[in-house]
Amino acid sequence: MIFLLFPLFIKTYEHINQSLSTEEDYEWNLFLIQLRKEMRESDGLDVSNNRLFLKMNDQMIMYEQYGTVLRRRVDSEGHEIVLQNINQVLFGVNDLKLQVHIQFINHHQRDANYSSIVYRQ
Repeated sequence: MIFLLFPLFIKTYEHINQSLSTEEDYEWNLFLIQLRKEMRESDGLDVSNNRLFLKMNDQMIMYEQYGTVLRRRVDSEGHEIVLQNINQVLFGVNDLKLQVHIQFINHHQRDANYSSIVYRQ
């Protein structure tokens, strides 16, 4: 009897896994759109201790991993979650390109590269 239900369990698991992936993609795309907009409007950026800092007007915007979420803070205040269910976030600058690498807890990985940045050390 259990063997007869096994294909149903597999199909249900695939459906749930696919819906989680869709939500992950949606959050990832929103994060990329927001980050691109803030980078365009910023006066410069810095990456330090695996945190991304964007200087905008008189404010400092920071993106950092906090547990299993990526959060956004303004002037070291607030707690805006921009990505969830993450295992690791890596920010880096190479050849004046911002590199963002995210590994989710389900082992999916996403990468983004932004060029034409103003990098301030």
